[in-house]
Amino acid sequence: KKTAALSKEVWFAQLRGRVSKKLTVVDDKTPIDVATTGIEAIDLARAAIQEGNWAAAQKTLALPAAAATPRAQALQLLYRAVIAAESGSGGMEPADELYRAAIDGLQGGNSADLFRAHNNYGGMLFARARDQVHNHAFQTATGTAVPILRALDDWSGARFNFEQALGH
Repeated sequence: KKTAALSKEVWFAQLRGRVSKKLTVVDDKTPIDVATTGIEAIDLARAAIQEGNWAAAQKTLALPAAAATPRAQALQLLYRAVIAAESGSGGMEPADELYRAAIDGLQGGNSADLFRAHNNYGGMLFARARDQVHNHAFQTATGTAVPILRALDDWSGARFNFEQALGH
């Protein structure tokens, strides 16, 4: 059975119709935000982080409500680590230390929190390893000590944290 080929105009019109339908038709399912922590200050900070609004996220994380419980304190550390890793600000706290402290503080608690922590830390380590591999020639030329070994160490740490995340 042979079908006629669609012209570009017809194909684009059909594509535009499908995309428009997906954007405008609401399905019957109730949306559930599985990513919320249930701690308003932390969730507000996470929303600011997602928008790339580092200053608003830091301000929200500095609120007393963001550290009201031991779980909230550990999540506060986690998202301070995310900001330190993602914002590109060199004068911030070391992200590695914050991630490790957050993971320690979340031990024995909510498995979704541990998943978030290990997944975020693994992602940061993987990105850093990738950057080190892509920039190893420049790093070697400028005298950085063993950039490939540092990349392998970060890659190994990323793999460990991703495996830990999958266990939660």
